[in-house]
Amino acid sequence: MECPYRISDFGFILRSELDRYVSKWNASPSHKHLYAAEVLVRNLRLLHDHHVMHNAMHPQNYTWALELLDFEASRTDTYPYDNPDYEACVPMLLEAELVQTIINYIAWCLGETPNYPAIESIFGNYGYRLNELK
Repeated sequence: MECPYRISDFGFILRSELDRYVSKWNASPSHKHLYAAEVLVRNLRLLHDHHVMHNAMHPQNYTWALELLDFEASRTDTYPYDNPDYEACVPMLLEAELVQTIINYIAWCLGETPNYPAIESIFGNYGYRLNELK
């Protein structure tokens, strides 16, 4: 793990510590949240392409190095859920496992205004259609 601070730790860490990790992002000063979106959505696509569902994507489970943590609630084809009702919901849950709220929170933490058309475009580039989710 590169960063010991979770995104949810924002209110409890020094700005200099936050800047230490965010400065490693290859992002323009006012579009850091778009860099984060690109990384998070790309990684989500990799997980889903390998039939992995994390099932707990929120600011508590990502670090400021954009690392995803806490896979104990994950599901794969090799390790399906024990509950048949829950297992039957996996296709719907995969679609719902989007990280847009994390991107909004990152933008807020960094003092940026979310660029929703750009965020939606990033999701679209990885095969997610936010306006088509049911």
